[in-house]
Amino acid sequence: MYADDIVLMADNEEDLQKLMDICDTAATDRHPGNLSPPDWRNEGRQWRSLTCNFVTAFRPNMLDHQKMHKGERPYRCGLCSKVFTRKGNMVVHFRNHTGERPFPCQLCPMAFTQKKILEAHIRTHTGEKPFKCRFCSKAFTHKWQMKKHEEVHSTSASSAQPQYSNGPG
Repeated sequence: MYADDIVLMADNEEDLQKLMDICDTAATDRHPGNLSPPDWRNEGRQWRSLTCNFVTAFRPNMLDHQKMHKGERPYRCGLCSKVFTRKGNMVVHFRNHTGERPFPCQLCPMAFTQKKILEAHIRTHTGEKPFKCRFCSKAFTHKWQMKKHEEVHSTSASSAQPQYSNGPG
């Protein structure tokens, strides 16, 4: 299908050929002998986009991801005509129209359209601040807060050296 856009990862050339046959992927001349890092790593069965750094263990995820690079957006919202590469993204978007918020906070009356947004919200209750500034000792509940703060350092002291001690995300 997208043999020129996707590389199937395997431990060796024999495994690569078997996996390509199983997945019905068109064989190419890509194999360990002519792939250079980061296109080939011994991580077992993984798919890597050659356009960006995206890696996944699941072929359907890679096919969805490649739609983004190709500009394909087959899922359309029936109410506002916004288009999406993945059906799940359209479903989450549709909640904006319906008002559905299936992820309630157990600590306050708020509810959210996505689990990951609820998880970030809960940090405001717990006080957890996993996102650390690379330039100073300040920490933040949300990644966007840290990024906004780090802009202060880049404008005030362009020679400051980052410490690279960020949390998740």
